[in-house]
Amino acid sequence: MLFGSNLFGEIADPNITGLLASVVFVAWILGILVTYVLGSYLSIADTALISLIIPMLLPLTLPFIPESSYYLLMKGKIKDARDILMVFKGTNNVEDKLNRLKEAVKDQNKNAGKYLDLFTVRSNRRALYIMMGSRGAQQFSGTGIALLTERVYFDIKNTTDIDVSRYSLIPVVALITCVLMFALGLQTIPVILLGEIFPTNVKAFAISFSDIYFAVITIVSKFFQVTKDNFGMHILVFAFAGCCVLGLLFVIFSLSETKGKTLEEIQEELKEGKSRKDHKLRAENIKKLDNAKIC
Repeated sequence: MLFGSNLFGEIADPNITGLLASVVFVAWILGILVTYVLGSYLSIADTALISLIIPMLLPLTLPFIPESSYYLLMKGKIKDARDILMVFKGTNNVEDKLNRLKEAVKDQNKNAGKYLDLFTVRSNRRALYIMMGSRGAQQFSGTGIALLTERVYFDIKNTTDIDVSRYSLIPVVALITCVLMFALGLQTIPVILLGEIFPTNVKAFAISFSDIYFAVITIVSKFFQVTKDNFGMHILVFAFAGCCVLGLLFVIFSLSETKGKTLEEIQEELKEGKSRKDHKLRAENIKKLDNAKIC
């Protein structure tokens, strides 16, 4: 999934990058659903054999996946990069885009990227902070309203004499809502950001660090069991709902909108350390200039 989302960041139009990356996760969830359906009718062995078909076919499709224009320019293959841009853009008029990419790649690759650059370069540190914050919010939260609904239900059930048996579907519906909303939002966004906020010369290191960090924070699964056993489910869901609120605050104050922006524009903003207000003001000024040109 990391591969697909990062590739979208390099080949897709900035306006639809998020949409395309979301398709990856929807397809993933559908694949899990298909496996569950097969498993309900077939044995585990037969289900595994049938599910093996698509992974076995995948290597046959890899030769038909073109390299991104970023990669080709990094290798000095300008003609191939131009041809790929023509395919993805659906037009022969790609010289302006090609020149911007050439300048971006040249600027990002002046010095060979090193692992330490993630921590010593200001823009990379900012990107790392965004990645870690969004990943943390992803693992320690879900959908706040659904979790609070769970908390209220279990509070009433465990601490009062009120009979809630007639409403036993409420926690189930809330849990399903939480999973669905998570798949549409927090599950997708941190991975998309990973492909957009790091320059090409350190992107491989950033993905490696992200995987290590992600493995570490999966301790949340242990947190779930310990909290449930010692304090109860109502405290557990309240804790996750609180983390969701903190994640929302992080998004509001630390994340900038990347929709409609090229990778080089995002990198420039990270280097300048602009705030969300600066980004909004800049977008409004650009829109005014475009309207003035039309008039």
